Amino acid sequence: MEQFFKDKRTLARLNQGLLADYLHIFAKQLEAEGYGSEPACKMIKLLDDFGAWLSRRHISAEQITAQHAEEFSRCRARKRRPKFSDSPALKRLLRILEEQRADAYEPIPSRQSSADLLCDEFTTYLQNVRGLSDRSVSTYRYIAHKFLTLNHGGAGVALSYLRAPDVTRFVIQQAKVLGPKRAALTVCALRSFLQFARFRNYIISDLRTAIPKVPGRSLTVVQKALPMDQIIKVLSSCDRSNPRGRRDYAIILLLARLGLRASEVVSLELDDIDWQEASITVRGKGRSVSKLPIPTDVGEALVDYLRSGRPRTSSRALFFSVKAPVTALNFPTAIGHIVERALSRARIDCPRKGAHLFRHALATEMLRQGASLPEIGEILRHRSPQSTMEDVSVVVEIS
Repeated sequence: MEQFFKDKRTLARLNQGLLADYLHIFAKQLEAEGYGSEPACKMIKLLDDFGAWLSRRHISAEQITAQHAEEFSRCRARKRRPKFSDSPALKRLLRILEEQRADAYEPIPSRQSSADLLCDEFTTYLQNVRGLSDRSVSTYRYIAHKFLTLNHGGAGVALSYLRAPDVTRFVIQQAKVLGPKRAALTVCALRSFLQFARFRNYIISDLRTAIPKVPGRSLTVVQKALPMDQIIKVLSSCDRSNPRGRRDYAIILLLARLGLRASEVVSLELDDIDWQEASITVRGKGRSVSKLPIPTDVGEALVDYLRSGRPRTSSRALFFSVKAPVTALNFPTAIGHIVERALSRARIDCPRKGAHLFRHALATEMLRQGASLPEIGEILRHRSPQSTMEDVSVVVEIS
């Protein structure tokens, strides 16, 4: 915490609080993610206040739950104290507490727990039956393991004793400490795990019906493609005199010229670019890997970003956030936000504002220039002609 606080009396007070050990972990994370002193100090002081609030109620660090964080936030709101949202700092603290508690468990020597064995089998199912990417498999396994350990303590798991209230209670508990998108991902992973359990006859009834709905956005969208002149306007809206503009320009070019999916963009790493061959390796759906040629304008945009836009970091990820926390763009939604902001700057209003707009546009433009559906499907790395038909849409002029 010495990185953010210079006053010795303040440091001494923070080091004596109930959450002192966790505040040091919290501060290290903020420093690693590039937070400035002002926002970091505010969050650390907030958590110190939370610790004092807990102490007055004789609640130890080991007893802290999401309900305590919610009650603390309500108390602050009644006193009109907060000038910024308490939620990010408190949620981060809860994650730190959860990780520390997990590390405190004694490992079972020389054998895996039943939860580990089940998750190994679930992993094989996701890879061989569902064909999911390594990123998705890892996320689903983590959520499934958390579900099993919270319900059974990690050992002696017997899915035959699993009941609908166990499923509902887990989702409700997780939704209280997770954001809407992460909660929706938890629901998706749990649904997949319960489907696997039913597929293996580990459970008799379909417990997926016990999963409650969580807030989230609809996946049903109207498929439209931008005309080429509007794609040029979107690219021109990127201010390439600053790091954000260079990054956004390179990303949108990858979407428009190569038809990459948002998930494929965030999975790109420095080692995926072969400058000698002028090609880029793309990891797509179903664990597929493709090598695509890099057009000249895309290559120039990537070089400009790498030289004057990408932060200095030991990570091999290609694209990073601009503001603190400076982290790799790990989720496809980040690409969607970049596209949405670019459309807004270009004053283009359309029914769909996601990254797939450019994939549709590429497919439609190729069709207009006389390419066949199999040729388009090869460029877009489709597994079936039906997928190609879905990506080729009628161009709608948008004023």
